[in-house]
Amino acid sequence: MIQSLICLAPVAVLFLWNVKIAGIGKNFDDYMSVDNMQNIRGMLAVLIVIHHFSGMIEENSMFFLFNHIGYLVVALFLFLSGYGLAYGVQNKPGYISGVKFLYTRIPKLVIPYWIAVVIYAVGYFAAGEPNTWKEILLSFVSFKNIVGSSWYIFELIGLYIIFFLSFKIKNRKIALSVLFVLVAVCAIGFYFGDSFSDVWYRSIFAFPLGVLYSLKKDKIESFLLNKTIGKYIVLILFLIILLSLRYVCVVFDLSYLQVLFDVTSSAMFALVAVIMLRKIKLGNKALGFLGSLSFEIYLIHFLLLKLIYSLYFNGQINLLLYFVISIVSIILAAYIMNFIDRSLTKLYMKAITK
Repeated sequence: MIQSLICLAPVAVLFLWNVKIAGIGKNFDDYMSVDNMQNIRGMLAVLIVIHHFSGMIEENSMFFLFNHIGYLVVALFLFLSGYGLAYGVQNKPGYISGVKFLYTRIPKLVIPYWIAVVIYAVGYFAAGEPNTWKEILLSFVSFKNIVGSSWYIFELIGLYIIFFLSFKIKNRKIALSVLFVLVAVCAIGFYFGDSFSDVWYRSIFAFPLGVLYSLKKDKIESFLLNKTIGKYIVLILFLIILLSLRYVCVVFDLSYLQVLFDVTSSAMFALVAVIMLRKIKLGNKALGFLGSLSFEIYLIHFLLLKLIYSLYFNGQINLLLYFVISIVSIILAAYIMNFIDRSLTKLYMKAITK
């Protein structure tokens, strides 16, 4: 317990360092700025690492608190992605014209993922757990692959395509409706498909909700201006109720009913989190730096956690050392990977521009 507290204390400092709170009747107008989103992504990257870390260690530690936050963290990631795409449609002329949107956006996901496939193959080979050539080659194109938690990348690619098809419709109300319908169809397919686990559909509705928030941002902010505290309290209480009901479903193994509260609580969490950003502003260089590496951190962390786990499991290192070595190695690997990603992406962009 003490070791886990020592591990988590610097994380709390990282999140709270330079945090700002708006006064009564005041809000941060730039709460959805690029810099602020970078800070949020940095925080989410750390949380997803801790979430998977918590699943690998003994449960008699403070890390057990993070066992069930994974789907909420992913929901906020998806919300921000949806928000960003809708912002581009509104503020960048020709953002979605032709197919340029697809061949410029999707490679930014695919190129880092392909690099991750190579790193995972090399990492497992070095650890004496080599993959077959068939597994490695199929990993480049299949969502069943050797890269840990890579389902998110494939889902995000699918959501990009759905967004593109929906917003080719000029009427934004119709486009938004089509988007929600198509996402619902995907969620149902994921639920009933034998090849997909619950992670595919639990957080997916946060994406169209982020699009909706971006398109209706002015109206939402105007709604929150009057009786602000009361409305915030109602939203938070509603979220707590949804999360509590989900927990009840988990405890009593009410799997069919749990699906409902998985979907609603994840979407509601993302909405409440973003609305709270109007009052609470995270901002420091460390979070911003981690935010710039968030995608690479997501891709590479599972491999390093698993490889270093063998040292912890065999008693060669303790919990504190396992955590420190993992965090340092993940950040370092993500930094190197980010440099390679940016270099290859620039080459790709130059090639398609010519």
